[in-house]
Parts: sequence; structure tokens; C-alpha cells
Amino acid sequence: MSAEIDYARDVAEAVLDRLGDRAPPWRVLAVERHRESQAPPPGLAVPDSLVVTIGRDEGDEAAVRVYFSLDVPREQAVAVTAAQIQDHAIEETGGAPLPLCPGHRHPMSARAVDGLAGWVCPQDVAHHREPIVPHLV
Repeated sequence: MSAEIDYARDVAEAVLDRLGDRAPPWRVLAVERHRESQAPPPGLAVPDSLVVTIGRDEGDEAAVRVYFSLDVPREQAVAVTAAQIQDHAIEETGGAPLPLCPGHRHPMSARAVDGLAGWVCPQDVAHHREPIVPHLV
């Protein structure tokens, strides 16, 4: 389980780094196994997952929780976790395009494409594509 927790932490840290200077000044506060007593967001089933808590510092009442699924292929888990963090960051900043798609004004999308989790241009994957976690590819 320790390797899975470390991996989920690496994913969240890579996403936070990639969101850039315009993103909230968040860091990973905790990664732990999801417990049944923790209710997932409405409409999201999380039978076997890790809870990643991100925020400004310990005791941050505005900290957010995202889920890293252990029940799906890893690239899909990475993309979904990245998208959850991205959604919270965009909401926190009032709609800043995070991370900004090179040459465009919109944010990139987190997607699993060809077996890899990547940030891609939502209009044209051929325009831009990069790994979400470059050092773990």
C-alpha cells in the first residue's frame, strides 16, 4: 500500500506543479486509504481508492479532497485525479485556465490517451500533448 500512496502523492504534486503560478498555493497535505465513513462526492463511487487532501497548510479548513482510484487502469486514475485537482483550482481562482494550453486561451484537459495520462489540448490533441507525471512515464 505504501507504494500506491507514494505514487498518488507524486501524481498530485506533479499536477499542482504543472498548474503554475496562477494556481492556488496548495500542497499535498495527506494521502490515505479511503474509508467507508468518508462520503465521496455525489455520483462518484469510490470502492477502492485513496483520498488525497490538498490545501495551504495543516488545519486548512478550505482543504479539498480528491480521489485516486485503485480499481481502474493507472493512466485513467491519474487523468481523473488530475482533472479533479484542476477543477478545484479553476473554481478557487474564479476560472483561470489552469494549466494553460500553449498558444490558446483555454486550459488543457487531463485525459488518458494511447495508454498514457496526459495534459492535452481539448480542441486538438495533435496541437499539444504532454504527460501529467513526466518523471513517472
